[in-house]
Amino acid sequence: MLPATPAARAVDVVVVPDALGREVRVRRPARSVVALNKNAAEIMRVLGVQDRIVGISRWLDKTRAFWPELANAAYVGTFNDPDLEAVAALRPDLVLAYGHTPGPELEAKLTPFGIDVLRLDLHKYADFHRDVTTLGRVFGREAAAREFLDWEAERVRAVERCTAADAHRPTVYMESYGAFFALGPGSSGHERCTLANGANLGAELSAMRVLVSPEWVMARDPEVVVKSGSFPDTYATGSPVPLEEARRELLRRPGLRETRAAGTGRVYVLNADIYTGPRTVVALAYLARWLHPATCADIDPRALHAEYMARFQHMPLRDGSATPPDVAGDAGTGPKPEVAP
Repeated sequence: MLPATPAARAVDVVVVPDALGREVRVRRPARSVVALNKNAAEIMRVLGVQDRIVGISRWLDKTRAFWPELANAAYVGTFNDPDLEAVAALRPDLVLAYGHTPGPELEAKLTPFGIDVLRLDLHKYADFHRDVTTLGRVFGREAAAREFLDWEAERVRAVERCTAADAHRPTVYMESYGAFFALGPGSSGHERCTLANGANLGAELSAMRVLVSPEWVMARDPEVVVKSGSFPDTYATGSPVPLEEARRELLRRPGLRETRAAGTGRVYVLNADIYTGPRTVVALAYLARWLHPATCADIDPRALHAEYMARFQHMPLRDGSATPPDVAGDAGTGPKPEVAP
C-alpha cells in the first residue's frame, strides 16, 4: 500500500520550466529526492546536494562505483518504468524524471501524496543551460549553477572557434546504440555533430533514430564514423577495453569496413556517460579533435574531462569514455587499423 500523505512542511515555492514546456510549481527545500534521471543526479553533485538522493533508478544502481555516496540509496526500478509504490514509500519531497518517460501516471500517482515531480532531460545542449539553472533554483544553489555553466560555456566556445577554422566539414555517420541505427534530426547525436561542424549523414532522415541498411552507409561513404554506446561498468574497472572491442567490431562490420572512415582509421566510440548530459562538453571536445584534427590540435579532451571530474564531481578520471583517445587517422594519411579480414 502507498503511504499516507507526509506531514506538511515549511516551504518556499518556485515556478520553473520543465522539459515539456510547462511552468511547474516545485516546493523547496527538497530535502529528499528520488533520481530517475541520471543526468539530473550528476548535476545535483555539481551543485553539492547529492546527499539528498534517497532513491535511484537502474542506471545509477549499475554505476555505484561512480556514486559511492549513494551506497544506501534505495533501488526503485528503471527510469522509464519505476516501482511507484517503492518511490512513494521513500516519501521523497521531489522526483526528478525525464521529459516524456515515465508517462503522466507518475504525477497522477505521486502528487496526491505531496510528492513533487520535475521533468528535465539535460541531454539536449539547446536546453542544457535552462535545465541546470532550474536545478540551481530548486536547490537554492544558483551560484554553483552559474559557476559550472560559465566554465562549460567558455570551453564550448573554444571548440566552436577551432572547428569553425576548418574550411572542410567532414561527413559523419552517427550511430546510436544498436547496429545501423542512424541518428537523425532532433537527436542528441545530430546536435553534437552539428555543433562540432560535422555534416551528419542522418540529417536526411525523417526521425531521430532510424534503422538503415549497410548499403545506405556504403553509398554515402562517410569520412568519419562515431558510435555511441552504453558501457556502465567502465568507471568501476577503469578499463577502455569494452569501447575498444566495440570499435574493432565497427571496423570489421560489413557496410562500415568498406567506407573511407574505416580505411583511414577514423572510427570512434563515445560512452553514454559523456555523450549526453553534464559532460556533453567533453564529447564535443572529442568530436572536435576527431573531425578537425588540424585546427583543433590544442583541444585536449582528456584534460578537460579530468578538470570536470576534479572540480565538479570530486572524483578521479578513469578510462572508458572514448576510444581512441586521440586522432586515429587524418583524411587518409593516418595509420590504418589492424583488423583481421
